Amino acid sequence: MKNGLGTSLELYEFSDGLRKKAMAGLSEEALLNRTSPLSNPLIWMFGHIAVMRFRIGNGLGTEEKVPMEEFFGFRSKPEHTSSYPSLAEVDKFHKKATKRLYARMEAATGKLLNKKSPRSKKTIREAVNLLAHHEAMHLGQILFLRKHFGLDSKDPLMD
Repeated sequence: MKNGLGTSLELYEFSDGLRKKAMAGLSEEALLNRTSPLSNPLIWMFGHIAVMRFRIGNGLGTEEKVPMEEFFGFRSKPEHTSSYPSLAEVDKFHKKATKRLYARMEAATGKLLNKKSPRSKKTIREAVNLLAHHEAMHLGQILFLRKHFGLDSKDPLMD
């Protein structure tokens, strides 16, 4: 990718593969379980990744209302887990957000990427790159919690 987002795109694509594997075998109980009163459930982490991908896409093009933000956005509260969308709904949204994000990353110009991000002091390029790492952190949390729920993997990248 000529606009300096290639490494971020590779990280997002790598995360896509791990996310699919991390979703496998999760029960509804595991998805909604909060391991402590201060922690988010797994479904929140999956949803948060999708919301962030959509939000990043907003920074790279026309801004649109972010679906599911009330459940999975910044500072959303996990107290009402019974009203969360299903994992299948979150997965469908993630696919839409990802397709949109990748198209916008590909089309982003240097002029756009060098602008200040509206949510931080960073440039849009720096924000896109930082949020790729933010997503990787949440995937690490998901993979750790899978073990807590007794879910093993034959993939060494997930252990």
